[in-house]
Amino acid sequence: GIEVLARVYSDGFSGESPIFRPRRTVDFSSPSKFSDVILVAEGKKLHASRQILAHASSYFEALFYGDFSESQEKEIEIKDVSADEFVTVLELI
Repeated sequence: GIEVLARVYSDGFSGESPIFRPRRTVDFSSPSKFSDVILVAEGKKLHASRQILAHASSYFEALFYGDFSESQEKEIEIKDVSADEFVTVLELI
């Protein structure tokens, strides 16, 4: 599979420089035990976790837990972003 590197910064007090560590990649194309929503970008279905996305992003928190019709839907269309770009966003979260 593809390995993504995540940059981890020190707390600013220890004087340590940033380090890189391998990050496990996620296959969003199929459901996992944590996925409870399907996000559709350019017709591509991506399986994700509402809680994880909402915790990481105020946009997703409002979308999933706010007073939007999408908060009750199992599949939500994501507009104005390519599927590849959206997968990159999900990988970074």
